[in-house]
Amino acid sequence: MHTHKSYPRIHRQSGFSLVEVMIGSIIGLLILMGVVMVYLSGSRTAATTEALSRVQESGRFGMHFLARDIRNAGFKRACQNEVNILLDEGNAAYSEDLFSLDDALLGWNDSAGTFAANIADYVRGDVLLIKTASRVSGVAASGNTPANAAVINTNPQKSGIDAGTIMFVGDSESCDIFQKGNNANANGLGRGVGAGGNDPGNKNPGSNTFSKAYDESMQIFLFDSTIYYIGAGLDGQPALKRVSFSTGTAGTPEELVNGIDDMQLLYGEDTDGDQSVDSYVAAGAVTDWEDVVAIQVNLLASSLAAGVVDEAQAFPAPWAGLADPGDGRLRRVFSSTVGIRNRLP
Repeated sequence: MHTHKSYPRIHRQSGFSLVEVMIGSIIGLLILMGVVMVYLSGSRTAATTEALSRVQESGRFGMHFLARDIRNAGFKRACQNEVNILLDEGNAAYSEDLFSLDDALLGWNDSAGTFAANIADYVRGDVLLIKTASRVSGVAASGNTPANAAVINTNPQKSGIDAGTIMFVGDSESCDIFQKGNNANANGLGRGVGAGGNDPGNKNPGSNTFSKAYDESMQIFLFDSTIYYIGAGLDGQPALKRVSFSTGTAGTPEELVNGIDDMQLLYGEDTDGDQSVDSYVAAGAVTDWEDVVAIQVNLLASSLAAGVVDEAQAFPAPWAGLADPGDGRLRRVFSSTVGIRNRLP
């Protein structure tokens, strides 16, 4: 009788079945899709947050620049009388709109306005011209200044103020505007006829005197005449820009804040002389610019990045009827009412 030895059965290891592979693949794809969805959602949230931050920053800075100058419009220190203009009013570069401090404001509604040639990159919106003598010169009068003086002696002697700069000088009784004619390293403030070759230049000091003889109490400040507008920005988007005429002729346009699509202004008129606003009107409806005591500033700011928002946005006044441009940029409206200090009680 033969006995048989039993040997352990060898099982061959087999791979996953097709069904198992398909189920595993589907589960893996679902997990991957979840990870991608979380990533995309996080990226979109981050992009929206960044866009909102940039829009708020643009709106805040734009309002800061405008509010600062609007508050100081027409500011002429302690001077109670009209400003005596010693600039050459017969020069082609002279304009009362640009250099008469007694008319501190001028605006144009949805138009480049009178000085369109100086803001050739104008895109859209309102345009605002502001004049003020609020900027500190850094020098003080030294000794007496006769009414027919061609030079104002200063402390320090070398003013550091460039030739061509429009100057405002005065005290509580009188004030004058002229164009500095000598160089920054020259002694005092010269007001020669040619103003160092700059336009509009000055009238002859001998026959066109200061409004009075001044003493050391004379105040010396820099005159600013500035146009604010919405122009083409360096990155191709509209931007809040300005052009200064503080050296007699138009300077190079300066970009202040990019991502400002539009600017709309309403002017608060005091029609009954009680130094309070009776109505807010657009520039074309202002009856007397000297009656404007406040400005309502509205800025439409947009994100620099496109494709941030998917749904069409609705905007409040004054852009309530504006259709969404469809570029996916995030937009917000910023509004503020700014009073003109020297016209309010």
